[in-house]
Amino acid sequence: MSKSLSHQLLRFCRRNTSNGSDIIAHGKNSHVLDVNAIAELITGGDNYGATILVCLMTQLVKKEGQEQEIISVANLMATIIDIYPTISDQLCLLGIGNAARTLYCESAYTHSPQISMVVLVLIFKILCSVQHATLSDDETWLALIVKLINSLATKAADMWNHESLLVIGILCLILHHSANAVLIEASKTIIFSSSLVSTINSAIHAACLKGPALVDHDEGTSSGEILICVLLLNFFTLRSLHAVLPGIMDWKVFLDPSDRVQSFSFIGIYCHDLCRLMHFGSPVVKLAASYCLLELFTRISEQRNRTGEELVCATKYLRCECKNTWSRMIVEELAMSLAVPCLASKSFIILHKPAIHVAVALLKLQEIPEWMRSVFDDSCLSGIIENLAANNLSTEIVLLFRALLNSKFLTAEQIASLNQLLQVCRKQKYTDNTWDDGAQEHKKVVGILDDLGEVCEYLICLMSSEPSLDMDSGGSHLGNKRLLEEIELFFRILTVQDGS
Repeated sequence: MSKSLSHQLLRFCRRNTSNGSDIIAHGKNSHVLDVNAIAELITGGDNYGATILVCLMTQLVKKEGQEQEIISVANLMATIIDIYPTISDQLCLLGIGNAARTLYCESAYTHSPQISMVVLVLIFKILCSVQHATLSDDETWLALIVKLINSLATKAADMWNHESLLVIGILCLILHHSANAVLIEASKTIIFSSSLVSTINSAIHAACLKGPALVDHDEGTSSGEILICVLLLNFFTLRSLHAVLPGIMDWKVFLDPSDRVQSFSFIGIYCHDLCRLMHFGSPVVKLAASYCLLELFTRISEQRNRTGEELVCATKYLRCECKNTWSRMIVEELAMSLAVPCLASKSFIILHKPAIHVAVALLKLQEIPEWMRSVFDDSCLSGIIENLAANNLSTEIVLLFRALLNSKFLTAEQIASLNQLLQVCRKQKYTDNTWDDGAQEHKKVVGILDDLGEVCEYLICLMSSEPSLDMDSGGSHLGNKRLLEEIELFFRILTVQDGS
């Protein structure tokens, strides 16, 4: 029975590539099925469809001369995942990882570029939609990751092609899952890969040397694509380090002086380099670099809160950066952007989350840089406030104004305007009892992946929806709850100041 089903399924895969449908015969009966019907059958319960599909792939990779069959079966799996993303969990539990490992490490198809690309797309789609807990077979994924990293080691970053950058995307997803305490060994292999570290260091060094010309290297150029992928890999590395190396990482190492020559022995980008990229880069490069910077500051704060140690290095570093103008450039760009009419929408402010946190960190210093008052002058602050409305307020913008209020940057008129605005916003939130779209779990389905743009787009969405920026220590999404708490903190400071 299973052989018959395997034969019919393979027949469908072969014909589906060109026809999009096939006739499945069984005795005197026959049925016309398309890929949607096959997908529905395979995901429909205890019909062993997923099992047969994985077994079929496993058998094919062990035989020679099956290249087209492997491609057609892999394409069918990828299409089914597009239709029913939850099938990824079944495929992983049934051993699709083993089939991929066999193909890349032990089969005659190891060097087949046609098969490699198709299977990489399949792996990427599986990792996009599979649940963390399903990925328990670390050894299988470790062997696969070693092979994929070795495929990158032979090329400099500026020679990476579509396939290479898709591999980087897969590494990002492995690291993303490892933040939930799975695939730890596979992630360690990525983080401490000497070839990856060297390549990334060279890519970042070359990008920083471009200075103002870096803005021309956006996602539409090959150099821009590579830089964005490198920054994404760095971000997901930062996100995974607390799980991969619990209690070991000293986050102050990222704050070393900008004239230090020594590089990391693991994937990492110094804070001063992120500042350069954040200032000179294209919008997408700025976004990725700023999220890396925010993740660093978040981890440094967690380390300080956990150990009770006052991180003198961090304070000195911020002051040093102020002198070197990086922080000033970031804050100036933030202020100008928020003050532009019609740009202070919630989605726009979300893109500036990291820069807002940089500004807040500077406002919390015991000695606030003098230039902060010239950046956030009366006209700038009034312009930002005029752009705000109750329906576009974000937690970050209220956090910024709370820090400005606490540091006595606001005039009485500005405080009155904010007071009224926040009261309206609070009333709306309590009345509507709704939650932000940002509080919903990110479930974007990846499409055909014909170009790298879709890979980067997915990873950027994943990065910007990472829970560490919008979750409490218990892991619950805060959404509007966090915004309301921030508003209450603003009112509390205002009450204290009015009473003094």
